[in-house]
Amino acid sequence: EVDPVTIPQAQVPLLRSDIQDIPGAKEVLTRYVEFVVTVSKLVDQYQLAEDQPQPLYFAFQRDFDRVLHYVTKHFNGDLTETFQRALDYFYTNRFQDVADRQKVRELIAHVGYFPQSSSQRKSLDAGDVDSTTPFHLFGADVEGVDATQASFLHAYRSRGANDDMLAEGLAFDDSPEAWKLREDLLDDWADASAMCKGVNGCQSEASYELRRSLQRKGVALNDILDSINGDDSSRAWELRDELREKGACPTALLRSIRGIDTEQAWELREHFMLPWKTRWRYMVSDLAVKDSRAAVLDSLSGIDSDRAWNIRDRFESEQSQHYSRHLLNSIAGLDSERAWDLRERIITNMAGSHRYAGWAFIASSLVGLDSEKAWKMRERIVHRTQQEEYLIKSIGGIYTPRAWSIRSDYLKRHPENVDIVLRDLSGYQYYAGKRVTADRKPPASQA
Repeated sequence: EVDPVTIPQAQVPLLRSDIQDIPGAKEVLTRYVEFVVTVSKLVDQYQLAEDQPQPLYFAFQRDFDRVLHYVTKHFNGDLTETFQRALDYFYTNRFQDVADRQKVRELIAHVGYFPQSSSQRKSLDAGDVDSTTPFHLFGADVEGVDATQASFLHAYRSRGANDDMLAEGLAFDDSPEAWKLREDLLDDWADASAMCKGVNGCQSEASYELRRSLQRKGVALNDILDSINGDDSSRAWELRDELREKGACPTALLRSIRGIDTEQAWELREHFMLPWKTRWRYMVSDLAVKDSRAAVLDSLSGIDSDRAWNIRDRFESEQSQHYSRHLLNSIAGLDSERAWDLRERIITNMAGSHRYAGWAFIASSLVGLDSEKAWKMRERIVHRTQQEEYLIKSIGGIYTPRAWSIRSDYLKRHPENVDIVLRDLSGYQYYAGKRVTADRKPPASQA
């Protein structure tokens, strides 16, 4: 008999790409691999499933895909608990013997994130302050370090940082120093997809030559589109039209118009805003409609017009958890009262729950914001979750001494997490607007 497994409904809808933003994800995945290796060895050595009439076979990629699908569909705010339920569902029930199942469950209990010093999570009150929080850098009078994107990335390249993360970290930097680093990374065979992401925000001739070169080498159409997020130039629109005719993914097309408030961009949004009642006429699945509608929301980041708010209001009125994170994506870089009111409403909806992943989306909506209100929200997020990575995510696109000091302090204490800092350095994933430097100007562009 198969043990009954109660599958809860997802409280926090996730994409696979969201899992890496959940605290402890790296540790959970590492322990998952160890679990699979151990179970496979025990089966091979006849210490498990010895008396079963049919042999057991494990296919790592297939099983991994199934586990991740379960986690994204049924995530309840606790990655360890959800992962263990997934393993119980997909692994334990393969074994018929009760003793075998008990052994497997004992192994599953070791798959999770178990921090050595886990403090109690704070309540939602903004006034709560945890004196153990390591951040002494929230004050405006911080005596910080100064740097540029390229100089920071050069420094960490010499320390052996991942080339792909370095390439992505160069987004929105069109300076000669940045192009020298890109050339070095190309010579070292950095991933083409990462190189595409790393020329976001660049409109120089060199950036378009690189895009065309990568396109000729067969780089995926969607990766090329991911290199022109927020680019409203005529060359960018020509490239969009060309890739659209070749079958580029609608969500990638919509990502590429992030922050663009022109009529041409709105025509593209409206084309993919298929109403639910027409989905059968167009032979479009529910999932495809959801994805394209969510991508429309994501494309509104940095746009504070009434037209954009009408779209946000429509999605918020549906009260669908599926769109909560996309509503937050849509206000990335916005410092207006309407944007702050929306953040607070979403936080209120999270009250009393364990939706820590939701705070990651609040953090990503702060990318590119250097106002005191944004800094107070960052402090609130850290006090609430004790997750330093959320702070690092929230300061993407900010290159002031204050922001550099936070990164420097974090890396001194967590040098093993340099990839997290590099990945979130520019904030290109959420916001295509101007970056903030010490003089409040975006990085210099290469003529």
